Amino acid sequence: MERSATVLLVEDEPLVRLDLEETLREAGYVVVACTTAEEGRDVLRSGLPVDAIVTDVRTPGAIDGLELAREARDRAAALPILVLSGHLEPAAAAAARVDAFLAKPVSSDAVRARLERLLETDRSQA
Repeated sequence: MERSATVLLVEDEPLVRLDLEETLREAGYVVVACTTAEEGRDVLRSGLPVDAIVTDVRTPGAIDGLELAREARDRAAALPILVLSGHLEPAAAAAARVDAFLAKPVSSDAVRARLERLLETDRSQA
């Protein structure tokens, strides 16, 4: 039996994070939710298997979601990364070598659908 994909979710806004968590869990994903990119980096460094990252850009702390994406990409070149932001242009997200960018406000269903497409693409290239 194939295991559920594990998604690292980084979002500092509690209501947005809870909504995304619920939507992704209902879709069958295992969700590891963090409020800062630093916490997300700790999860990646822990060795926990992560199949995709969904991260906001602006989070409190020493690093932001784009730095997390860069570090994740350096560790695992094929890891699907979806960036969410209300303050970023798509070109800046592309410079961070992310796979997809969605501008906020965005529905949790749109995030789920985009994540599903990223994971399907990742599986088809494996």
